[in-house]
Amino acid sequence: MAEATSPYLRQHGENPVDWWPWGDEAFAEARRRDVQVFLSIGYAACHWCHVMARESFEDPRVAAVMNAHYVCIKVDREERPDVDALYIQALLAMGEPAGWPASLWLSPDAVPLFGGTYFPPDFRYGTPGFGDLLRRMASAWRDGREGLLRGGARVVDALSVQPEAGPLPGPELLARAVDDLVRDWDPAWPGWGPQARFPMPPTLSLLLQDAVARPGGPAKEPLLQLLDAIDRGGLQDHVGGGFHRYCVDPGWEVPHFEKMLFDNAQLVRVFSRAARVFGRPRFAQVVRDTVRWLIDELSDPSTGLFWSSLDADSEGEEGTFYVWRPDQFKALADPELHRVLARCYGLGGPMNFEGHAIVPNRAPGIDPGQPVVRRGLAALKALRDQRPRPSVDDKVVVGWNGLAVAALAEAGAQLGESRWIGHAERVATLLLEARRSDGTLPRTLAVGAPAGVLLDHAAVAEGLLALHAATGEARWLLAARDLALATVAAFGDPARGDFRQSLDGGLLVARRSLDDGAEPSGQGQLLAVLLQLAHLGCEGLAPDVCRRGLESVAVALAREPAAWPSLVVALDDWHRGGVQVVIAASGAEDPALPGLLTEAAQTWVPGRALAVGLVDAPGLVQAFSALAGRTPGPDGARAYVCVGRTCGLPATTPARLGRQLRATAPK
Repeated sequence: MAEATSPYLRQHGENPVDWWPWGDEAFAEARRRDVQVFLSIGYAACHWCHVMARESFEDPRVAAVMNAHYVCIKVDREERPDVDALYIQALLAMGEPAGWPASLWLSPDAVPLFGGTYFPPDFRYGTPGFGDLLRRMASAWRDGREGLLRGGARVVDALSVQPEAGPLPGPELLARAVDDLVRDWDPAWPGWGPQARFPMPPTLSLLLQDAVARPGGPAKEPLLQLLDAIDRGGLQDHVGGGFHRYCVDPGWEVPHFEKMLFDNAQLVRVFSRAARVFGRPRFAQVVRDTVRWLIDELSDPSTGLFWSSLDADSEGEEGTFYVWRPDQFKALADPELHRVLARCYGLGGPMNFEGHAIVPNRAPGIDPGQPVVRRGLAALKALRDQRPRPSVDDKVVVGWNGLAVAALAEAGAQLGESRWIGHAERVATLLLEARRSDGTLPRTLAVGAPAGVLLDHAAVAEGLLALHAATGEARWLLAARDLALATVAAFGDPARGDFRQSLDGGLLVARRSLDDGAEPSGQGQLLAVLLQLAHLGCEGLAPDVCRRGLESVAVALAREPAAWPSLVVALDDWHRGGVQVVIAASGAEDPALPGLLTEAAQTWVPGRALAVGLVDAPGLVQAFSALAGRTPGPDGARAYVCVGRTCGLPATTPARLGRQLRATAPK
């Protein structure tokens, strides 16, 4: 563990448990000893992972049982999302709850035999004690392994089922998905289900796509209610900026306090687009506050690269950094600010966190932009900054940085924040420098890191496309093309027409990256990139690659479209035929270019593919056929807008380009 590339694994280097990293050596040792593997999957910001570590993995008595009867493997789910996805699915196939820490008993051949999530050291909460389970499973392996292996074989059979291909669903699927979501919508507590509330950015993007596609349809009101709840409630850190992972209650009041890069990057993009579509200045301010937090508190000052997360815990307790006890709030000496914050953020009570503290939630109708409110929040932040801070997982996940590049580039172009775009360029440059000899990416930027998964490649390619749209620079569009083609070559399954999640051929089952959870699905994200490139006539991209990728999951999409938001959005873009925007300019210094780029950034339409053709970058015309014949005018850059094969007259002014883009939206 001391030499592990993951900070989370290194945290466990001092445990009395003889942990092994994931790899062939650990399973070979299990076969040599004829013992099971105990697999523990977690991550640095996970509260219950810390709890189980304190209660069990740091206990010499428990560790002695683990070392005597098992080869114990520790996995950082953020470093090996392919391993995590496989064994989380195994838990579900067993009918067990799935979450983190994930705790599984495997055969020496990596077959899952039994598992669960957090196990207390002794019987508690109706859950068997971990020590007792260790002994019982060791006994079962010794005296009845045939039964365990038969059960494991059934789980492997369930994991091996591939998505069923079929005819491409029709263009009505987006509306069906939204209608299903709206049918199950809870208007009293914005969201779905009776318990916790997750922001689910891919589902938010699906609702936004439909709100534009059907302006009078049912998506707009639930989407706005969700965004308002995310903005006002405890999910947002009103004092310091940024969003927590999820809320534990249906009222969006109390969060689970970890802060993740991928959540915040995706929410920046959703709020940025919603600000444009609905004309909501408040949403633009959410973007500004979140980006400020990302750059100031979750990026490396020397490189600009973004770290993975902030821990939920500090001082050994969950949420201690973020909640306010009455005595802490009374330390705010200014009586006016004290009154304002008590009224606007509930800091006068009642206690909403474990009966002794308060998570700030903004009251309805309060404008957080009022000078007195902003002064009050700044005063609270100054007080809070004196507390011990949550630890940072400084692991640099390539795909999550790609999501951040896309968010900063797009939002920066929309809001005129050139600093954000420059930051995104610094990050993208370092990510591209990490490419391997075959053009693929690692999972993290640590030396010796495992290969990147499908989402890493797709997210970085999407970030490069967003940078090209923000800057007009040819290098970003060409880099996006090169990375996308390398990804198709490395991950594509020619027989099925879809894409593997992982380049690790030694996993028990080669799974697909189809599910949208906190992150978009790898296949959905990649298809979004490939569709943009296809709309621009990308050389070297097989003409049927997008269709085949969608057909490979057609049966599941048609059966339950709301469950696959990223893929449904990609399907909708495919049916639209794309909105192709080509800006032809005499060079990077063309005086008409910035205005046209800004207009394109501030008028978001689904399925837009944008390319800037510069006369002094002739290689672009060879790489993208959509640029052929597109030339600047005598007064400078001109923009060409096409929907499918229907094109409007060249636009020479931002106002005309904006009208043409808005005209592409359905009426």
